[in-house]
Amino acid sequence: MTQRDELRAAWSRIAAELDAACAALPPSVRERPDEGGPLASIASYREAAAANEWELAWDALSAVARRAGAGRTVRRRLANAAGVMQDTRRAALWRS
Repeated sequence: MTQRDELRAAWSRIAAELDAACAALPPSVRERPDEGGPLASIASYREAAAANEWELAWDALSAVARRAGAGRTVRRRLANAAGVMQDTRRAALWRS
């Protein structure tokens, strides 16, 4: 597998974890994609993810999850995504 293939595979895993985290948020949160402002909303998460800006996407979704009082599934998925990103600081925020 080439380095480019490995990168694409990692991006796919990150996207899957973040999408699963977003899907696990309460419907009342998902139905308000612009709530939270330009850097902390589901809309900003989606925009960053579409551009493969995984750190920004993670930060936006993490802010939404924090505001929503995220459940175990959301926390685990955010931690998993951070792990794939090899970001131990972000992963530690949701590993509890």
